[in-house]
Amino acid sequence: MPKMKELRDASSHPGAAFFRRQIEMQALAVAGWIAWAEDRHEEALALLCYAADEEDALGKHPVSPGAIVPIRELPGDLYLEADRPAEALAAFERSLPLNPGRYRATAGAARAAERAGRTEIAPDHYRKLLDLARDGEGQRPETAQAKAFLEAEPSRVTSR
Repeated sequence: MPKMKELRDASSHPGAAFFRRQIEMQALAVAGWIAWAEDRHEEALALLCYAADEEDALGKHPVSPGAIVPIRELPGDLYLEADRPAEALAAFERSLPLNPGRYRATAGAARAAERAGRTEIAPDHYRKLLDLARDGEGQRPETAQAKAFLEAEPSRVTSR
């Protein structure tokens, strides 16, 4: 992370303040993943949740593209890893309104809902995932999982 700090500190121009803050949040996310790898799971989740809250508060710069992976999705990944699917579902569902139409977040929400036993929600997320997959994502494993889930019980498909 020294390189990230170097990049953050490279500009003192007032117009770079947004991007310096963005780098700080990304460094926090990296620190969270390092903590996870070092079996400091609660610290990892706390760092990622804090970084996600900060990214939400900062918002998106008007002339830059959106994040490749919004930090808000990362706690969902770790909650799934920690076998805490209800919390993972909440994290992914919190990300989706801020970053609508995200294949990755929709897939995470679907998996989390299924693992949490939220049978009233999981089919909707899986159907949304299949709708997103119609735009070229048909070969991804998440798409196969969605199809298998929905085909396992015909009533899941007809409740559209």
